[in-house]
Amino acid sequence: MNRLRECRKKKKLTLEQLSKELAKNGLKLTPDAISKYERGDREPKIKVWEKFSEFYGIPMNYLQGRGWSQQEVLIFLTLMLISLGDEVESPSGRTVDPHFISMYGDDNESLDELDIDDLPGFRDEAKEYIKLFKSNEIEHSEDFIEWLDIDDEEDIGADDIDSYVEDNLDTLIDTILLPEDIEEIRSNIKESIDTFDIDLYSSLTKLLPEERMDFFRWSRLDDFNYSLTVNNLKSRVRQSDLEVMFSILLKHIDLVSDYEFLSNVGENEYKTGVIPEYEIAKQLQDELKSKEFEKAQDYLKANPQKAIKGLVNSMDLTASDKKTTIDIISFLVNEISALQGRVSSLANQLKDREREK
Repeated sequence: MNRLRECRKKKKLTLEQLSKELAKNGLKLTPDAISKYERGDREPKIKVWEKFSEFYGIPMNYLQGRGWSQQEVLIFLTLMLISLGDEVESPSGRTVDPHFISMYGDDNESLDELDIDDLPGFRDEAKEYIKLFKSNEIEHSEDFIEWLDIDDEEDIGADDIDSYVEDNLDTLIDTILLPEDIEEIRSNIKESIDTFDIDLYSSLTKLLPEERMDFFRWSRLDDFNYSLTVNNLKSRVRQSDLEVMFSILLKHIDLVSDYEFLSNVGENEYKTGVIPEYEIAKQLQDELKSKEFEKAQDYLKANPQKAIKGLVNSMDLTASDKKTTIDIISFLVNEISALQGRVSSLANQLKDREREK
C-alpha cells in the first residue's frame, strides 16, 4: 500500500486543498483522482509520482510503500522504551530483545529463507564440503577423468581433485550436491557466522534527554507478562500519550525522519538475510556515534585546555608524561588556531582586492 494518504494527513490537507496545491505546482488532479491513488484503485504514472515526491519533499520509493513507514518505526522505538528493555514484538512480527539485536536474527534464523546463491560464504563452504565428502564420487566420474586427460587412474592425487573442484565449482554445486547436502551446508554457515549484537535500547536512551525518558518510564505497562506488541500498545496506551512519545522521538532521533533510509528498511532481507530491526539498530548506533563526536568537537572548541587535560588525564601515563603530552597538544592547538587566523586574514585581503578591481 502506498503512503500518499499518510503524507497528506501529515500536511493536514483535505483532498480539495491538496488538489489546489498540486495545481499550483503544475499537476492537475481532481480530489476524486487523488483519492483513487491513495486507496490504490489507480496507479499513478511515473511523472505523477515525481510531482507527489517533489510536493511532499519525500523520496518516491517511500511514497510508493517501500521499506518501513515512519509510523512503524515510531511504534517500534516506543515499544522498546516503554518495555524498559524487555522483549518486544516489532511491526515485522518478529520478537526481539532490544539489548541483543543480531544481523540475521536469533540463531541466524533469517538465513533459512535465503536462496543458496545469496547465503554469505556459500561458495567457499560448498567448495570445502565437496572436497571433504564428494571426492570419492568425483574421482570415479567420467568428467573428472576426461578433465585430467590421463590413462592411469593410479596417478590421481588429492591435489588433482582440489584443482578440479576449483575449476568446476558451479557445475558441481548444480550436479553433485543433493538437497540434504545443501541443508547441511546451510546449517554449517549458520553455526559458523559470528555477528556482533547491537544494544539498540542503550543507543536509543542515550539519544534522548533524561527528562524525556521519564515520560516513557511512567508509561510502563507493568501488568504485561508477555512481549509487547503493536496491538496491545495501541489498545493500552492513550492516543494522546502516544502522540507525545512520537513527538519526542521525532525531535531527538534523526533516522525517524530520514525517508530515504526508511524506504530501504527490510527491502533486501530476502537477498541478504539482514533483518530490518538490525538495520534500524545499526543506523541508530551510527547516529549516536556521530552526535557524540559532534558534541566532543563542540566541547573542544569551547574549552580546548580543559578538554585536552581531561583527555590526557584519562590515559595510562605517568604524571610527567601527562604534563609533557598536555604541553605538546596545547602548543599544536595554539599553532592551529594561529594558522586559522592567518588563513582568515588572507581570505579577507583577497576579498578586498577583488572589490577594488
